[in-house]
Amino acid sequence: MTTTTEAVELEPLRGPRHGEERMYDLALSLGRATGRQYPWIWDSPQEIGENVYARTTPSILQIGGPVPTRTMYRIVTWATFLLLVASIVSLWMWLSGMPMDARPAHARWLFLPLALVIVWGLTYFLGRGILDSVVRKRIARLDWLAEVACRTAFGGIEERQATAYEYLPGESGEAFDPKGPAPLPQPYGASGAGAAELAASWMRFLGAGDARSMDPTTGTNAQSTNYVSRVDSGADLTEVTGVRELAGGAAVAKRRALFFSAAGFTDEARQFADVADIALFVFDATAGTLTGANFLGEAVFRTGL
Repeated sequence: MTTTTEAVELEPLRGPRHGEERMYDLALSLGRATGRQYPWIWDSPQEIGENVYARTTPSILQIGGPVPTRTMYRIVTWATFLLLVASIVSLWMWLSGMPMDARPAHARWLFLPLALVIVWGLTYFLGRGILDSVVRKRIARLDWLAEVACRTAFGGIEERQATAYEYLPGESGEAFDPKGPAPLPQPYGASGAGAAELAASWMRFLGAGDARSMDPTTGTNAQSTNYVSRVDSGADLTEVTGVRELAGGAAVAKRRALFFSAAGFTDEARQFADVADIALFVFDATAGTLTGANFLGEAVFRTGL
């Protein structure tokens, strides 16, 4: 299975330099908190990467400081330029008001504009170079802090995924405690999308509190952190083919499988589910009932998910 860090090929992460230790520790703490709090660990790696980056960016800007802008530099540069122009105009007006025979004695003042132009040019180019250097260093620091936080968050999410891989229902030994109310009867039955949402509701009731319905093109109709499920709302018994397909999808996702059928299952489908460790359920959307269709399905009502 593709892991979160495989979304983007990353170079080895550099450690903190002198003066960066506190920022590094804050970025680590931010990454750990994001990894613990990320709501849906089975998003695609690309989605996880984008969402984690979006979640950490505002805090990273506070940790590393904002990137300097050119606004103040432009104000100082143009103010200096206007003073230069004003001094040249003033000097020209001053010399123009002198008698012709007196001007040679003040000719040395003509070098002042040249000196001012040189000073302004040095200020402009050196200032721009210094600002660009500061901006590059600040951006590099922010990128590094973001990478520290994101990689740490990815690690936390992968640990949660690993815990989910090893999850077993009822392993705590506690009695089953329904998580919220059971789904209400639906007098007019349920469409395909409605049946998927109904299965997610039953999963939440049975203990998988983060269950949600999915796009059927993903191969499953509902998922939670620890389970994937498929729904067959047809009028015929569910064949073993559908159960096999669910088993394959669950193996790829490394989660346990649940199958909900409106009509029930063939004997071959039940036998395969028992071997493949898949809990089977029969639901009646109109009556609002759910029953276990094999030993594992019945056991869920004692242990919960």
